[in-house]
Amino acid sequence: MAGAFGFLGGDFTAAVELVSTIVNALGQNSESSEEYRELAHQLDSLELALLLVKRLHVGDSQHNELVGLRQAATQCCQTIDNFWQKIQKYQPNLRSNGSSSRLKDSWMKIKWAFCQKDEVAKFKADIAGHTGCIQMLLATIQM
Repeated sequence: MAGAFGFLGGDFTAAVELVSTIVNALGQNSESSEEYRELAHQLDSLELALLLVKRLHVGDSQHNELVGLRQAATQCCQTIDNFWQKIQKYQPNLRSNGSSSRLKDSWMKIKWAFCQKDEVAKFKADIAGHTGCIQMLLATIQM
């Protein structure tokens, strides 16, 4: 039944790997600001929550709660995937050693700083909401 919601064990693994990838990508920017370090911290918290969801085993009486938790995790993963698709093109230029073109690296850093700032703020808020929801649902199931 859980498979009907599109979130199987492999999906949890993929979600955790995607969170780790984004954290690593943000960490490779040697000039990352406090805002990005906060985002990396939020993603670490989310990764922990997703790992707890992955390892969670419940009885039949809590099946509905588990379905709700998996749906929340699926929505979270969609948010992460959408953000990753948007920022992926910047990563070669934001790394500390950059790409082969310093001019392109500089341009992409400027574009990242100005064009993606609102996107990052929205993503941070979305991640905080998803993480809080997942943690609340986990606490409810564990009671």
